[in-house]
Amino acid sequence: MSGYFTESNYENAVLQLLNEDLGYTYVYGPDVERDYHSPLYEDVLLPSLQRINKNLPMDALTEAIYKLKNFETGTLLQKNMVFMDYLQNGVPVKYYDKGEERSTLVYLVDFKNPASNEFTVANQWTFIENSEKRPDVILFVNGLPLVIVELKSPSREETDASAAYRQLRNYMYEIPSMFIYNAVCVMSDLTTSKAGTITSGEDRFMEWKTTDGSYENTQHASFDTFFVGLFEKTRFLDIVKNFICFNVDGQNTFKILAGYHQYFAVKKAIESTKHATVTDGKGGVFWHTQGSGKSLSMVFYAHYLQEALESPTIVVITDRNDLDDQLYGQFARCKDFLRQTPQHAESRKNLKELLANRQANGIIFTTMQKFEESNEALSERRNIIVMADEAHRGQYGLNEKVVVKQKDNGEVEAKTVIGTARIIRDTLPNATYIGFTGTPISTKDRSTREVFGDYIDIYDMTQAVEDGATRPVYYESRVIHLKLDENTLHLIDNEYDIMADNADPYVIEKSKKELGQMEAILGADQTINSLVNDILDHYENYRENILTGKAMIVAYSRPIAMKIYKRILELRPAWTEKIAVVMTQGNNDPEEWREIIGNKAHKDDMARKFKDNNSPLKIAIVVDMWLTGFDVPSLATMYVYKPMLNAKNRIAEIEQEFLQLNPEQHYFEEYYASYSDVPTESLDKLSSQKLLALWMEFEQHAEHETRLGLLQKLSIMFRFNRNALKLFLHSPELVIPYLQSQFYSVKRRELEVEKQELNRKLEHYAFDAKMDELTQKSLRLFRAELATRYHWRNNRRCFEKNDFRRNSEEFTREYPVVLSTTYSIKGTLSIDHIYDYLIVDEASQVDLATGVLAFSCARNIVIVGDLKQLPNVLTEDDIRTSDAIWQKYSLDERYRFSTHSLLSSALEIWQDAPVTLLREHYRCHPKIINFCNQKFYHGQLIVMTKDHDEPDVLTMYRTTAGNHARGHINQRQIDVIQREVLPRLHQQNFQSIGIITPYRDQVTAIRKQLGDTYEVDTVHKFQGREQDAIILTSVDNVITDFVDDPHKIRVGLWIADNKERFDYMKQHKTEIEAAMGMALSWERLDNKKSSLICTYIKGLDFKNQENYPELMNKSIDLVVKMRDVLKEYVLAEL
Repeated sequence: MSGYFTESNYENAVLQLLNEDLGYTYVYGPDVERDYHSPLYEDVLLPSLQRINKNLPMDALTEAIYKLKNFETGTLLQKNMVFMDYLQNGVPVKYYDKGEERSTLVYLVDFKNPASNEFTVANQWTFIENSEKRPDVILFVNGLPLVIVELKSPSREETDASAAYRQLRNYMYEIPSMFIYNAVCVMSDLTTSKAGTITSGEDRFMEWKTTDGSYENTQHASFDTFFVGLFEKTRFLDIVKNFICFNVDGQNTFKILAGYHQYFAVKKAIESTKHATVTDGKGGVFWHTQGSGKSLSMVFYAHYLQEALESPTIVVITDRNDLDDQLYGQFARCKDFLRQTPQHAESRKNLKELLANRQANGIIFTTMQKFEESNEALSERRNIIVMADEAHRGQYGLNEKVVVKQKDNGEVEAKTVIGTARIIRDTLPNATYIGFTGTPISTKDRSTREVFGDYIDIYDMTQAVEDGATRPVYYESRVIHLKLDENTLHLIDNEYDIMADNADPYVIEKSKKELGQMEAILGADQTINSLVNDILDHYENYRENILTGKAMIVAYSRPIAMKIYKRILELRPAWTEKIAVVMTQGNNDPEEWREIIGNKAHKDDMARKFKDNNSPLKIAIVVDMWLTGFDVPSLATMYVYKPMLNAKNRIAEIEQEFLQLNPEQHYFEEYYASYSDVPTESLDKLSSQKLLALWMEFEQHAEHETRLGLLQKLSIMFRFNRNALKLFLHSPELVIPYLQSQFYSVKRRELEVEKQELNRKLEHYAFDAKMDELTQKSLRLFRAELATRYHWRNNRRCFEKNDFRRNSEEFTREYPVVLSTTYSIKGTLSIDHIYDYLIVDEASQVDLATGVLAFSCARNIVIVGDLKQLPNVLTEDDIRTSDAIWQKYSLDERYRFSTHSLLSSALEIWQDAPVTLLREHYRCHPKIINFCNQKFYHGQLIVMTKDHDEPDVLTMYRTTAGNHARGHINQRQIDVIQREVLPRLHQQNFQSIGIITPYRDQVTAIRKQLGDTYEVDTVHKFQGREQDAIILTSVDNVITDFVDDPHKIRVGLWIADNKERFDYMKQHKTEIEAAMGMALSWERLDNKKSSLICTYIKGLDFKNQENYPELMNKSIDLVVKMRDVLKEYVLAEL
C-alpha cells in the first residue's frame, strides 16, 4: 500500500476526498488566470461577498476588499490577528447612502448558512513573493486561502510529517502574505496527519481523530478521518468561528486551534447547558484530564454560550486555595475572542452589584468564600451560567452536617456545617450549573452529581497520553508488586464513606494512612503469594545448585515470616525438612506458631542443621535472629524482604533537600534579621505543609484586601489554630516574612527528625554492618567458587589465539567471562558457538555497526548506558558512507548510523524491553552531582555520597582579562593549571588528578608542557574514567555553543590519503588563516588516512528551525570562502 502511495498519488487521494466526499469545488492552479502575486482567489471573492451581503452597496464591498488587501505594517502574526477578526466578526466599513455616511460590517463568511459559501480545493497554486512557491493543497472559502496543506510521500522513509512541518515554516519566510489569511495549517504523510496554526511548534500540531466525538476508535485514526473530521463544511466553519483564538500576551502571543476533544466536548456542553436552562439547572460535569487544555476549553465554552443562549451572564467560581488568577489570566488573554473583558468580584457586595447592573453579558470571576458570607440571594435571574472549576472537590456539598470535634481542653463541640454548593444554589437559585474537572469524580460522590448532574464528556489520562496532549507518567517496576485484596479495599472505602459524614477530612486521611501501615501492605495475601512465587522461581532455577543450596529469607515481621513459611509449604508440601522458621517466641503468639518455632533447644538444632552442608535443611526464614554473628560459609543466597534500602535512599533524598534548603534559608535569614517588629504568635504545632497552606491563604487574603467572615474565621481556627487566626490582624508586610521564617524552621526540624528516626532504624537493623557482611560473604563465596573450579587442578590448559575460533566451546568452559570490544568480540568465537549473555557497557558511545555485530554473538543481551552522557563520535567519512547506505536501502530512521548510538537505537526499536534506571549515585560529591541531577535527570538520582562540608569542592579560576585562545589552544590556562591549580591540589593530598578539555589541540599542548604525570584527554575520551580531582580547561574565555553543546556545524576540507599535502598547507597556516579572517582547526589525524582543516559555526540555536535559513547561508558562505582561499594550496605542485 505504501509503495503505491507516492506523494502525487496521495495528493490526488486528498483532492478526491475533498471534492467528491465533502463537496469542495476542485480547481487546478495553472488553469486559473490570475495575478500570481495575490494570494486571494479574486474570481470567487467578490461574487461571494455580494451573495452574503445582499443589501450592501458595491462601495461597502469594495472598501472591505481594499482592507483585505492592505494591512497596516506589522508582523505576520499581527496581520493574521486582524484578518481573523475580520473573518470571525466582519470587516468594519463606511459608505454613503443618499449622501449620509453609514457604518456597517461586511461579512466574509455566512456562518449560519454554510451552503451560501463557496468551498474550493486547489493544487499547484503558484504564488510569488520572496520566491515562487506552490503549496501542495490550498482550501479556499469564498476566495480566502484559509488552509494550507503540505503533504509528504508515504513511501519515502527520509520524508515524513516532520518534513512537511519544516516546509510550512519555510513557506512562512518565502510567501508570508499567503499566511496572513491562514486559519489552519496541515501536515500529513498518510500515516500521520496533524493540524496547527501559524504559531504552532511541531509538538503543538494535533491529530483530529474522530468525526462524531466518539473516542472509542481513535488510536489509529486514518487520514480520511482527519480530513472529514476537520473539513466537513459545516464543522469547519464552526471551528473557524468558535474554536480558533489568540492568547494575547505581548511577545508570547500565540494562535490556538482547539483539539478534537475540546471541540466535541464543548459542543456537548452547550447542548447540555441549553437543556438544563429549561429543566433542572444541572449542566453536567466536563471531565478532561489535567494538562489537556481544560482552561482553554472553558474559554471556548464561554465564547460559544454568548450566541447559543443569547448573551447570558457567566459566573466562574474557583477554589480560593487554588489561586484563581491562573484561570482568570487565561480568560483575560482571550478577551478579544470573548468580545468582553472578564471581571473580578472583589467582595460579595461587588459581586451583587456586577450581577444587578446588567441583564445580560458579563464574565465574572469569584471565589466560593464570597458566597459563604451570607445566605441572601444575589440574583433571581435565569440567564446566569455558573462555571465551577475543579468540581470534584468535597466543598460542593448540598447537605447540612453535624461535625463533632474535641477541643484541646477535652470538651466536645458540635456544630452545623452547610455545604458550600447549597449556599451557592440558594444564592443564585435560578442559575444553571456546569462543573469542570481534571480528576474523575468518585462513584460514591453523590453531592457533586446533585449539583451539576452527570458527565458531559470524558477525556481521561490514557486518551490524553495517546494523543500527545498530556505527557505520559512512567513508573519503575519492582520485582514484587504490593497488592491488597479488592474486597478488603471495598470494605475500607465503605467504612470511610460513613465516617466522612461526621468527621474532619484531615482525621480521615490520617486514619487511612495508619490503616495502610507497612505491615498491612507487605503482609497482604496477594503480596505474599507474589513474593513466594518469585522466590521459588529464582531459587529453583538459579540458586538451588549453587554450592550446597543454602538460602535465607529475611522477613519484615514475625507474622509475615509465618505467612511466607505456610505459603511455601502449600506450594511445595514435600519441603517439610527443607525449610524452617527461626525467630523468638512471644507470649501472645498463636498456638499453631509454637510447634513451628519451638523452644531454645529447637533453635539450636536448627542452627546446627543450617550450618551442616549435608543437612536437608536448605532454607531458613528469619526476622531478627541469625542476622549478626551467625556464620554460614555455604550460604549462597539471601532474600531480604525488608524496606531498609528504601530507608537508606530516603536519607540520601533528605540530604538533597537540605542542600537546596540551606542556601535558601541562609539568604532569607540575612534579610529577615533586619525586622524588629515581628508577630509573636506561636505556630510550632503546625506542620510545614500546614504553614505553607496558611502562607498561601494569607497572601490571597492580603491581595484581595477583604475582611474575614465568620465562616472563614472558624475555618482558619479549625484547619490551623487560634494563633493562625490572630495573624490576620497584622499587616502583610510583617506576617508573610514571619510565616516564611516559621516554614523554614519547621521544615528543617521535620527533616532532621525524619532523618534521625531512619538512622535509628538502620542502626537497630545494623544496616551498614549487614551490608558489609553480605558483601564480604559474597566475595568469599565468589573466591570459593573460583578456587573450586581452578585452584585444585594440577594443570590448566593453555590456549593460543587461534583457539578462540577453533575450540570455542572448550575455551569458554575454561574462561566463561571474556572482556572485549564490540568490534573484536565477533572474532573470538567459531561460527557455530555463541555466548549465553552479552553485556554491552557505555552503549551510548557504541556505534550501531559494531554493536549489532556484537549482538550476533549471544542468546541474551544486557545493554548498559546513559543517553544523558556524551554521544559516540563519528568521523565525516563514517557519516557520509553510512548515510549513503541508509538512503540507498530506505532504512528506518531508527537504524540510522549517523544519528543513533547503539543505546538510542535499541530503546526505540525494543520499546517493550524492560528498562531499569540505576538511581543510586556513589561517585561524585553531592555538590557536583546535584547540578547534573537537577539539570539532566530531573531529580531522579539518589545521591549516596556524603557532604562533610569540605571546602573548595567546586573551584573556578579566572585568567587575566583578554582573549588568550589561539585557535584551540589557550596557553594562559595551561600556565595557570601548572603554577596555581596543581600545586594547590598537591597540598590537599589528591592522589589522582585528571585534566579534560573540549579540544584535541589543547590536550596535545598540555601533555607537551606537563609530561605524562597526569591523565589528560578530551571530554569525549575521558568519559567513564574516575579521578580524585578533575581540572576542566575550557580554552574559550567564555562559554560557547561548542563547549556547552555537543551539536555543532563543522565546515572544512578533508584531505584524503595525502599527509604530505596537509603538511605543506600547514606550513602556510598563518597566511591561510589571515586570508580566512579566522583561526582554523588543523587535524593531521595520524591514525587515519585523511586529514582535516576546518572551522565551526556557533552562536545559533540549532534546535530552532527558524534559524535554518541563516545556518544555511552561513554554511554556504564559509564553504565558498574556504574554497577560494585553499584552492591554490590544494593545486600547488609539491
